[in-house]
Amino acid sequence: MSQLEIHPGTVAGARCLGLRGELTIHTAPELRSKILRRLKKRAPNLALDLTELEMADTAGVATLIEAQERLKENGGKLVLFGLGPRMSQMLEMTRVAGMFTIVESEHHVAEALE
Repeated sequence: MSQLEIHPGTVAGARCLGLRGELTIHTAPELRSKILRRLKKRAPNLALDLTELEMADTAGVATLIEAQERLKENGGKLVLFGLGPRMSQMLEMTRVAGMFTIVESEHHVAEALE
């Protein structure tokens, strides 16, 4: 069974969730729940630190797409950073990379949120 750790924090004044482990059909509901709670708190922008994310399956990618759409509906923005080669490849293979604002590191999040 895959595992996912989610660590809340802030980056560039935006809420940030650091993901560690695997974002799969088994762990995606936990991330979805945390994102929905953030939306209820009226936090418009969210950054996801994927530096320690080992892999994601299509259910994990679908959760990221849903997060992007929900934040956009609420006037916010989702920024992904710290993507490793496997995650970048997964987003490219599923042809959804262009849907996201992706920056190299946390140092570029503020600029991406402008």
